[in-house]
Amino acid sequence: ILTSRLTDRPIRPLFPKGFTDEVQIMSNVMSSDGVNDPDVLSITAASAALMVSGLPFRGPIAAVRVGMEGETLVLMPTVEQMKTSKLDLVVAGSRDAVLMIEGFGQQIPEQEMGDAIMFAHRHIQSLCQLQLKLVAETGIQLPVIAEPAENPFYGRLRAEAYAALTEAKTAKMKQERAERVRALKKSLVEKYFPNEAETTADGLTKAQFANADVRERIFHGLDSADTHHTANAFVMSPGGAILFFAGDFSCREL
Repeated sequence: ILTSRLTDRPIRPLFPKGFTDEVQIMSNVMSSDGVNDPDVLSITAASAALMVSGLPFRGPIAAVRVGMEGETLVLMPTVEQMKTSKLDLVVAGSRDAVLMIEGFGQQIPEQEMGDAIMFAHRHIQSLCQLQLKLVAETGIQLPVIAEPAENPFYGRLRAEAYAALTEAKTAKMKQERAERVRALKKSLVEKYFPNEAETTADGLTKAQFANADVRERIFHGLDSADTHHTANAFVMSPGGAILFFAGDFSCREL
């Protein structure tokens, strides 16, 4: 399951809006030497398969694992090397950018972690170049999918409700946040669709209203209103370690 999540996260956003076909990627380990962990290879293999599939995939991407032996960065360390490595870092990216970082380190300084990420990205670029060579040899042309027109409700709701939604989402308690958001949505429905009307005065539908995504937030630091993979509370342990509670969407744990 964890390998599937690692594969899905950097790939899913690279399909264009308007592409709604179901895509399944099956990664199977056909042979293993027991020395190298094949999990990260799934990401690069999935990208390579999509690049020659004829689907509108905006790749290529690739991924590598980085470990450390002493103070030396190690590309794709073996299972045995990982037993003593103080860094277990999985990085996925395209030729131009880092798309995903997953892993942990044992009190790795910020500069060293940054160096490890850039070290990984240089090798990711090489793997992406190999995939482009593969595409050139197959002669496959990737289709172009026209992105759908912007929902006409989006601009209206952003101008009218974005500030109120942001304020509602800053409530400290989860139940209070939900109640504020429901009240805001109810007031907008009553305004645009009075007396349970199915369309607005200018012909917009309830479906367009429901699909107008204005759920955006710009975070400045972390606080208890952050609800997904962010820290709700920091606690200093007697030994000096910093502990934190996970957000509402995760299991609460130390």
